[in-house]
Formats: sequence, C-alpha cells, structure tokens
Amino acid sequence: MWKRCCGDGSRWMLVLLLLCGMAVSLAGCAGKGTPTASYVTSAPAVRLSPAEQAAFDSTGQLDRGLSQKGKNAVLREYTRYLRQNRSSSNVIVRRSEKYLAQTREVFRRYGLPEELAYLAIVESGYNPEAVSRSGAAGAWQFMPGTGKHYGLAKDDWLDERMDPYKSADAAARYLKRLYQHFGNWYLAVAAYNAGEGKVARARDRAGCRDFFELVERNHRLSAGVRLKDETLAYVPRLLAVVKIMRNLDTLGFAPIYPEREERMVPLRAQPGTDLMALAKASNMPWAKFRAGNTAHKHQITSAYQMTVVYVPESRRALAQAHLRTASPTRYRLYTVKSGDTWRSISRQGGVEVPALLAVNQGVRLKTGIRLVVPDGNIAGQTRLAEQKRPAAGRLVSDAAEATVRQATHIVQAGDSMWSIARRYKVKPQDLMRWNNTDGGNLQPGDRVVIRM
Repeated sequence: MWKRCCGDGSRWMLVLLLLCGMAVSLAGCAGKGTPTASYVTSAPAVRLSPAEQAAFDSTGQLDRGLSQKGKNAVLREYTRYLRQNRSSSNVIVRRSEKYLAQTREVFRRYGLPEELAYLAIVESGYNPEAVSRSGAAGAWQFMPGTGKHYGLAKDDWLDERMDPYKSADAAARYLKRLYQHFGNWYLAVAAYNAGEGKVARARDRAGCRDFFELVERNHRLSAGVRLKDETLAYVPRLLAVVKIMRNLDTLGFAPIYPEREERMVPLRAQPGTDLMALAKASNMPWAKFRAGNTAHKHQITSAYQMTVVYVPESRRALAQAHLRTASPTRYRLYTVKSGDTWRSISRQGGVEVPALLAVNQGVRLKTGIRLVVPDGNIAGQTRLAEQKRPAAGRLVSDAAEATVRQATHIVQAGDSMWSIARRYKVKPQDLMRWNNTDGGNLQPGDRVVIRM
C-alpha cells in the first residue's frame, strides 16, 4: 500500500515538476523575448500634469479610437519622450523642422495621414545620415534591397537613402502598399519596422487583426514567429510622438515653424559636377550646401549619370546659371591597395595631394576602399592648400607621408572635438593640439585638420 502510494506520488511529483519546468520556460521566453501584456499594455504608474494629460487626450488621424490597452502602451512611451529623454527630444524636434513641411506635402499627395511624417523621428531622429548596425540608412532607415525596390540608387557616388526628400517619397509609397495589404495603420507601421511577412505571420498565428491584441498574444507565439521588443514598442512610440508634436507649445517645447523653412528645390546636375564650386556659385557656405545634399558621397557627382542636387528656392537662379555653363570635372575611382599612401596615389593619378584630399574628406586609407581621383584642380584644392604647410613648403614630406596623412573634416551641427576624434580614431587631445584650440565654440562649417 505504501509502495503503491509512493509510486503514484512519484508520478504526480514528476508531472508537477514538468509543469513547473514548462511554466519557467514560458516565463523565461516571455521575459527574454517580448514585454507583452504584463508590461506593454498595462497601465504605467505615472501621474501627468494637466497640460500633459490634455495633450495625451488629444486625437488626430492616427491615434483616434485607441483602446485602453493601446492608451496604456502609448502612455509609457509618451512619458519616456517627455521626461527621461527630454533633452534628446528637444534636439530631434528642432532637427525635424527643416524637413516636415515638404514631407507632409508628400504624404498628402499620396492620400496618407500627414502624421506619418513623424515616423522618421522614431526611425532616426530625422537624421538623413543615420546608419544602423543592420545597414539601414537615412532618415527613413531603408535597407539596401528595399531602397532599390523603391527607386533609391546606391553606388560608389550616391546613396539616395540619405536623400531626405526622395526617401520620404519612397517611404510614403511603401507605407501606402503596407496599408493596402493590412487594412490597418498600426499593423502597416509595425510592418515598416519588422517586415511585411513577419507581421503577417504573427498576426495570422495569433488569430487577431488588432495590433494591441497581437501585442498581448505575442508571448504565446513560437520564437520564430514572435515579434521583437522593438516592434512591440514601435507603434506606441509613433503615437506618442504624434501627440507630442501636435502639442509642442503646451508641453513646453520651443516652437518650430516648418512652413517658414525655405523650400529646397531639386536641380539636375551633369556627371562630374563639382559640388563645392556649385555651392560657391550659389552663394552658399559649403557646410550648408552639404547638409542639403547628404546623398552625395563625394564633393563631385557621379561619373555615370545625371543626378539631383538641392538648393534653396532663393538660390535656384544662381545654381541653374552655374550648372548651364560649368565644365564637368574629370575623375575616376581608385581602389586602395596595401602600402598605398596619399602621396603615392597622387603620383599615380597625376594630381596634387590637396586636390586628392579635397574630394575624399574624412577618408582614412584602408585596403579595398574606393577613392575619387580628380584630373586637375577643383574648388576644394585651393582651400586645402591654404592650410599652413611645413617649413619645406609641402603639405607633407615624402618621408613623413607614410605615417602622417592630413585630411580636413567640415564641422556639422552637433559635432564636437570628442565626436570627431572618435570618428577618425584619434585622441581628442591630439586633435585639439593640431588645430590650436581647446575644443570649444565649434561652429557648423568650421574646418578641423586631422593627421592620421
């Protein structure tokens, strides 16, 4: 009797242990995989001020009719942007001002909610030169394959994923197709982040058509089907940004006026157009011109095709006059080989080192990379040559060239001596010594010398 009971008890104990193991395993998967119902759609313990509450309660095209679970998820991201990440939010809001008017116009043209223009804030902080670890690039973070599908060229000369205007048009077309497939903006936006197939499989396996229901059921899906944390937070993040951007003044942000930004107009440039010469002819500082033409990888345009350049509307006539009369710069691409130096490449190409550095600004020599080798003088050569030279009267001596190479970085908004040093892998103290500065008061357009 005792033995039989003990045997039965062992079997029950084994069952209980297996059940406990399954529970631990499932809990572990949920914790490691996605913060589902217990986190994303549960009410966060936050207290909003009256102004914050009023802004949160406001609705528009995208956030109208949110369920309570949806509101809880959005509230969590809303407070994060407003409080924990307030300083970053200020920078991003200001950066978006330059692009919002033209982006909204694009979305209106395709019959899409204008509030989708704020998706680039979630994607990249509206940084047209952003590059992710996975290889997505630009304000709208297109992968190379998707970008190519939507007409964004990428080659040695150009990466149109970093063209904020063309990429916005591509993003609008992509989002429109996703909406046509899903019939729901939240699922369409989630698919923009995770991919159409990934979201469709998760939706079908979960057996629901609502994004926030999918969030709640996500932890029950197999690991290969389950949506990642990033996607679960992506839609609430967009809706939080929408509410904030709609109420910047009442939430205490500095006001922005996108409609007052001068419109950027596209112009067609011949192959081999010297962009620095075009900027000068347009009466624009190079840094400002460069900031509006981030898709171009070099100071000169593609050798193989006509390309688009952007200038403010007020500079259109000057730029067009130059483009009609300017002679193209002749150049070729050169693949760096082991043992190459700037001096040896300049000799092979029959061009002076300053001209070579001018069209390859910020480039560090590395076997396999592609350099532009111009034929003759270009606008940047004179400016580089005006830098202080060594006593021998040369940019660098032949003997020193193997170990000391000099390039120039043009300061962009947000740059510091520390960020520039990190980018070029040099010490900040060396960078400040080379430029005779303490590192303060850098302004966009300033030139910083780098010795490598």
